[in-house]
This record gives sequence, structure tokens and C-alpha cells, in this order.
Amino acid sequence: MRPVRGIARRAFGIEFDELMCLGCSVVRRFDASPHVSISFDDSPRPDTTSELLEALAQYNTKATFFVIGDHARRYPDIVRKIQADGHEIGNHTQHHRDLHRVSPRLLAREILQCQRTLQEILGARPKLFRAPYGHFRWDMRDRARLGSIEALVGWDVAPPYAESDPEIIADYVLERVRPGSIILLHDGLSGVGGAISKAAGRAAATSLHLIIPELQRRGLMTVPIGQQLVDFAGAPHRSPAPVRHPLFGVASPYA
Repeated sequence: MRPVRGIARRAFGIEFDELMCLGCSVVRRFDASPHVSISFDDSPRPDTTSELLEALAQYNTKATFFVIGDHARRYPDIVRKIQADGHEIGNHTQHHRDLHRVSPRLLAREILQCQRTLQEILGARPKLFRAPYGHFRWDMRDRARLGSIEALVGWDVAPPYAESDPEIIADYVLERVRPGSIILLHDGLSGVGGAISKAAGRAAATSLHLIIPELQRRGLMTVPIGQQLVDFAGAPHRSPAPVRHPLFGVASPYA
């Protein structure tokens, strides 16, 4: 993938991830919102999700959990607990594959299978989707709509995903957060060793005790992403709208 990424940058003047995402409208923050949203990827997990839920409950804060369908099948009671605590649940694919590396057919299967899994557990399909690694792509929007997904969601604040020091996580977030931000933290990590995953998830939970009180001190209310979509639907900050590249004829927001 590295040579391809380098070619994309030289030929089109943009990163490969941005090139793949052209025409795929991704919400990354809410420009008109006075609130912020906290989100977690790679849920649910038996060793870390409960700590996140306890920290959120302590501050009466609601968040958005992007759930991997395969994890949900293994731990359905944890998914139900997330919902019962008043948090929002989004689709994070069935198996956490890199969607830049799969066929259109497998792309659709990853999204729709996760939708079916969560509907079986919760009785409803999520309205939000986040691609693993943030790897959205141009042909994703129509396939997501087939599963009743209403928004593709990214983020604008994300500390290093494998960070295990809660203070570093909190400092990173608090230096960059602003009204309308979508914060990304991790409920453990997919594709790494159990000890590293657990350390990252627990660090995220501990960091909430530093992040949420400071957000409250600044007057920033924390609400689920879906609430911001309803309240500020007219002014989300999305990926740039595509236009035609003058030399190559492909869509580019940077032409």
C-alpha cells in the first residue's frame, strides 16, 4: 500500500485515504454545535467496556459506542448493557477488516452483517457507521444506505490509539477539543495482543476522569453523535465535496 499512497500524493496532491473517500460524505465535527461527542471504537469487550460505562455513569455522560458485530455475537449482554445505560450504538463492521483492501461485495457484507447482528441483539439497526481505521471509500455510501445507515462518522480529535498513559490521552484531547468536536477513544484494540488491548482500553476509561470534568468546567456538554446530527443537521463538517480534477478527470476536493 505504501507505493500506492505515494503515487496518490504525487499525482493528485492528496493522501490515498482522502482519494479513496472522495464522494463519500463523512461527518467529522459539527461546526454550529456548542457540544462535544465522545465515541469509542472496537466495542464490546469483557475486560474494558464495563470500566468505560462506570466512568461515564459517574459523570452522567452519554457516549457513542461503535460495535464490531463479531464481538457483539460473543458478548451480547455487554451490548445490551451499553444500550440500557442510555448510550448510542453504531456499526463498526462485522470483523473489523480494512475496507480499503476488500472487494465491493465483501464491503457490503461487512456492513450489512453487522447491521443484522445488532438488530438481532437490540431489536433495531444502528443509524451510524464508522469504518475501521477511518478507511472510508467512495462506494460505501450506497451500500451503507441499504442497511438503513443514515450517517458515516469520522472524528476530529483522536489520541494515539495504543497509548496506555491516561494523562497523555487526556492532555491530547483537551488541547485539541473545541465545540462540535467528535472525540475518538478505544475500548481496547483489534488486531493486537490482549495485554496491549486491555491497557489501551483501561487507559481510555481512566482518562475520562480527567477529560469529562474539564469539558464540564469549560461549559461543553457531552452528547451522543446522533443527538448532534438531529440538533445540528444543517451544519456538520464533512469531508470536502468532490470536484473534477483539471488534469486527471477524477474527483478531487483539492483541485
